[in-house]
Amino acid sequence: MQTLKSPKILICKMSSIGDVVMATPVARAIKEAMPDAHIAWVIANKCLGVLDGNPWIDELLVWEKPSGNNNDILGEARLLRKKIRLFRDIRSHRFDIVIDLQGLFRSALCVLSSGAKIRIGFADAREGSRFAYNVICSSNNRGPQRYLDALQPLGIKSNNTQTYVPVSPDSREYANRLLEKLVSDSKKNHYCNMSSVDMAA
Repeated sequence: MQTLKSPKILICKMSSIGDVVMATPVARAIKEAMPDAHIAWVIANKCLGVLDGNPWIDELLVWEKPSGNNNDILGEARLLRKKIRLFRDIRSHRFDIVIDLQGLFRSALCVLSSGAKIRIGFADAREGSRFAYNVICSSNNRGPQRYLDALQPLGIKSNNTQTYVPVSPDSREYANRLLEKLVSDSKKNHYCNMSSVDMAA
């Protein structure tokens, strides 16, 4: 398959968090093969933190998922308007390639709204989403390698399955403080247990 030198590529993988993490090697593999590619990723608002700050992703497009505020008719209407805005936003980007790693009806809607000439998806995609693709791929692998196999129609072959989750400085500081507290509490408990043994003796 002939691809563009600097393509605009959309990756559809909204959820769940674990699956999104396992799909992150895809963005890296594309950037390594096509450094000038513009990579956008459709991600559910609840999973946004998994990709925010990823150095291989140029843009995040947010798929709003229902929350406690969307249980009434007005809430559902607001959610629908956000979906329509997302589809229009995707269309306006004029993507050259769309890669559907989700394989569900909602991701197929994103694929179709893109108008991309190259629409890649898995043969075992569900909910009729397969009909949105014009390039079908298959994989017998699981986890990150399965997602990387979706790049083979683009001539990209990678077995670098190392995942990536960006960690902000604030999160690192919080984790360090929590670790210090746990270590400190552990030492205190150990001292108290040793004191009890001494008293019993």
